[in-house]
Order: sequence, then C-alpha cells, then structure tokens
Amino acid sequence: MTESFCKVLGHGRYEAHWMHQTSLVKLTASGQLPCANGFAQFEMRGERVIPPLWNFVFYLAQPGQSGLRVFEKSVYMINSTGTDTVIVHDAAGMNEVP
Repeated sequence: MTESFCKVLGHGRYEAHWMHQTSLVKLTASGQLPCANGFAQFEMRGERVIPPLWNFVFYLAQPGQSGLRVFEKSVYMINSTGTDTVIVHDAAGMNEVP
C-alpha cells in the first residue's frame, strides 16, 4: 500500500536569526506534527519581494499514523532591504517574525 500526502497550512513557533554583519537570515519553525508519518516545510510564496514571503505547510500522509512528531525546519535567505521582520503565512494567518 502506498502513501499519498495531503498538503495543508501548518503552524509552529517561528524564530528569525539575523546573521551579524551580513544580510543572511535563518528562519526556523519548531513544533509538533499532528501525525507520525507526515513532514513540515517552508515553501516560498510566488510574490517576487525581498525578503521573500513564506508559507509554512504540513504534508500529512493518508492514511496517517496516530501520534505526534516533533519537527524543526530552517531556511536561509538574503535580506538586502534592511527590514527587521520576515513574513510567514500559516494556518493562523500572516505572522511577522522579528
């Protein structure tokens, strides 16, 4: 039996780490997946802006295995505009991550 995956907006705790003296930013999400055989990831949105906007999504396996799974996912980006927040869209809406 093969697994298929359903993509849904996820949620997590977000943190942005601004690399000292550079325009590099590390955006991290951590939390729990609602099933044991799914996964979480950031996906860049289609808007062509700097710094990029992100969707945070869960890919949930169908059928899902009961249980929770802890995750921590990170992406790196360039912030050449000098803004001090990153925007993440998730199941709760738009989040400004300082």
